[in-house]
Amino acid sequence: MNTTLSHHFLSEWIHSTVQNVVVHTTLQLSTIDDPEEQPDENRFKKLIDGGLYNEKLINTYPWTILGFVLVLSGIHWAEKVVRWRRRTSWKRGERYSYDLLDDGSSKTIREEVTDYGSASSSGSSTFGSNTPSIRHDDGGERMPLLSGSRFPNSTPSNQITAVSRIKAFLVYQPRPIPYFNKVLPSNGSSIFILSFLALNIFYTFYNISFTLFEASVLGDRAGLIFGVNLPLLYILGAKNQPLKVLTGVSYESLNIIHRRLGELIMVAALIHASAMFVMWGTRTYVGWALAIFLVDRLVYRLCAKSIMAEAKVSIYPDNETLLLTFNLPKSPTTIFSQSLGHSISSGWKATDHVFLTIPSLGRSHALQAHPFTIASPAPLPSSKTSNLTLLIRARSGFSADLLRAAQLKNTLKCRLDGPYGSSHARCLLEDSDLAVLVAGGSGIAVTWPIIHHLLNNSSESEDPETGALPKKRRRQRIVMVWIIHKSAHLEWIDEQEREDLERKGVEIIIPGATMEVGRPDLDGLMEGVVRGSSREAEKRQRIGVVVSGPDGLNRTVNNKCAEFVREGRDLEVTIEKFGW
Repeated sequence: MNTTLSHHFLSEWIHSTVQNVVVHTTLQLSTIDDPEEQPDENRFKKLIDGGLYNEKLINTYPWTILGFVLVLSGIHWAEKVVRWRRRTSWKRGERYSYDLLDDGSSKTIREEVTDYGSASSSGSSTFGSNTPSIRHDDGGERMPLLSGSRFPNSTPSNQITAVSRIKAFLVYQPRPIPYFNKVLPSNGSSIFILSFLALNIFYTFYNISFTLFEASVLGDRAGLIFGVNLPLLYILGAKNQPLKVLTGVSYESLNIIHRRLGELIMVAALIHASAMFVMWGTRTYVGWALAIFLVDRLVYRLCAKSIMAEAKVSIYPDNETLLLTFNLPKSPTTIFSQSLGHSISSGWKATDHVFLTIPSLGRSHALQAHPFTIASPAPLPSSKTSNLTLLIRARSGFSADLLRAAQLKNTLKCRLDGPYGSSHARCLLEDSDLAVLVAGGSGIAVTWPIIHHLLNNSSESEDPETGALPKKRRRQRIVMVWIIHKSAHLEWIDEQEREDLERKGVEIIIPGATMEVGRPDLDGLMEGVVRGSSREAEKRQRIGVVVSGPDGLNRTVNNKCAEFVREGRDLEVTIEKFGW
């Protein structure tokens, strides 16, 4: 009984002390704000009303975000239904029968590309030796996009609509920010992020009185903005997340929003800390946040998604590129893996990536996880083992330490966390009549598995006895352009495997190494590939473009695709990269 009374009196004393501190602080602020007018009950009531209004306003924020996500999800799933119906009609033989590219057109394109100096023809693969050194500067970006095109624009003018111009503007990627050397995303991504930031600014400052006496109301609002965005921040940063499934947006694209949101809530926390003087009762919430973090790291990632495996390490002749090869036994799918996600030993898909940790490199590296795209094709469902390869360019930090370790050891014990990734690029190319893949340097790790995926997907539709496609259906045209820095980089891909893909109909264009002959004319290459079809085919063909490489290459291809979209072509482009 005495213990209960003591606890009651202690709670009352704490409550009274905190209330006195708040009143005393508010009195001091009021005196500074208006020394002649002391606060009365009406002025204190304004603080209470402000806090209650903050709660009502912030309660609408999750519903606003949910509504927006539902709109994006509706658009995405409507497109998936359309694509599913189109693929169903293909299997029934209801697809148009004309070829997108006849032999004459193909020959013309190769001759034009050779005249451009971008590549020299050698079968289906093109290894350029006469590429002129082309200097790229900012002045060239001020020239009209369509000036001097050697390929005629065969798109009818009535197809160039306002919708096409808007879509082209959203796809276009501006130049980097001066002085900051930051590469901007496409206009569509920038507008989306700015709109999201504007929404948060509105919720932070709407109906706020900017007086020193009511600073606590602003601090409370900023704290609520911080708290209401924390779940969204965690979801956007997760590898397996519902937003990726609902909207079809890749993890790399959502990660851009994740970082901008992280910066925004840090500003909200700064405003909150500056405006608030008394903060009580946060230990419980901090404890729960820490518990979620520990469960994610210890239970989910280490137990469900991670495995330890031995990698065979090879160094290419350029002495700066490594190949890590894992021979993984196929693990069966269980109820546990279906509910929490399977590890890399159960397989992966094209464009998936893993997080690599090598504890033997040192204590600092034991706690680091670095993302790398899986460079090997996805294993077949019937295979009992899978061969996983990672292509790594040694730069600095982790990769430099890994190169030094590879010079001393042939094998390394590694932890693989994954797979993670999005199906957006795969679905985009599966649904395309013309699949164009552009890789720069180690970006081949993205495009090479996709080519195998498309060929396997096509072979599943063939007659098992005759190997013929359904009636009225033609083979998908697949074109890959690989820009290399050195000729030695050609060894990253097995020559025999490359020839096998060419025999299956894949067009592989590899201009001369940029270090030896200068940068290739990417605009000319894209012109030749996209505009090389017959006029009737151009009106109806769906074009999918996937690009992975340095920022400059990504931006060049992205903006060329924006030009094609402006002309009214049915084209979609996606960039696969880590970064903002």
